[in-house]
Amino acid sequence: MAIRHPKQDRSIATRALLLEAATETFSEHGYDGTRVDAIAQRAGANKQLLYAYFGNKQALYEAVITHVFDAVTAEESSLIEEAEAAPEDLTKTLIDGYRRLHRHHPHFWRLLSWNNLESAVAPRLPVAWKRGAYARLAKVYRAAQAAGMAPASCSFKTYIFTLSALTFFQAANQHSMSDTLNRDLTSPAIQARMQRELLAWLSPDL
Repeated sequence: MAIRHPKQDRSIATRALLLEAATETFSEHGYDGTRVDAIAQRAGANKQLLYAYFGNKQALYEAVITHVFDAVTAEESSLIEEAEAAPEDLTKTLIDGYRRLHRHHPHFWRLLSWNNLESAVAPRLPVAWKRGAYARLAKVYRAAQAAGMAPASCSFKTYIFTLSALTFFQAANQHSMSDTLNRDLTSPAIQARMQRELLAWLSPDL
């Protein structure tokens, strides 16, 4: 089936509704657990239109990934520019920025979680979009190391993996960990306190 590219306002709006419904549904149920019928019903659209605009389930999933990752990439690019402007504040900038990014794009970490769980059946995520970002951040990290503001003994890959894990885990597990720790991890005041303590712990002076 040839994919249709809508030109009329109504058709463009319908495609956008289908994409939004697919984003919500894939985020909630993963690739394998999502049914095309459920997406069409959620969007209030005909299932045949979904196939006409996207082709098949895998192509729809890939459109969702592109849609979400493009938004994340745009915000991350601004974050990297901020980091490049002040290498001495790199760790604080990245923790602040990645926590903010996860708040702004909750579908991002959900889709990442599902993709890891369903690695055997879900289409692979694109990685090229991250390589360019990490190459820029690695230069900033080396500059921070040279200035004594980042630990000389820690490689960039270990550093960025650790910060990514910290911010990802907080976004994905804040409710369950709030119960476990008996501490409201969604509270801005508690988040600010935890960040101060974390930055002190990660300080190269320790």
